[in-house]
Amino acid sequence: MLAFPKQGRIKLKGQAYTNLKQRVFALDRARCRVCGRTENLSLHHMVKRSTLRIDTVHNCLTLCILCNQAEKERKLFVKWVDVQTRTIAFSRPLGTVP
Repeated sequence: MLAFPKQGRIKLKGQAYTNLKQRVFALDRARCRVCGRTENLSLHHMVKRSTLRIDTVHNCLTLCILCNQAEKERKLFVKWVDVQTRTIAFSRPLGTVP
């Protein structure tokens, strides 16, 4: 897990948050990083926004709403392999439907 110092935590609002979302979508080529969908995309925080309030491109990636919901329900696990190259790994628990 990435270590984020308590000082300097960033929780964006309004246009700044919209700009972050557009930047992350552009970095991820406007595709879900798990399934490749290009519609109904959402901004996913690797370290939960409510926990650490870290709104940066190094903590966010693009997921479609289906994959984002699956991750929230622990039916999908996503982790960074390399933050700099935005490489991720994902897996599903045994018995879940892809």
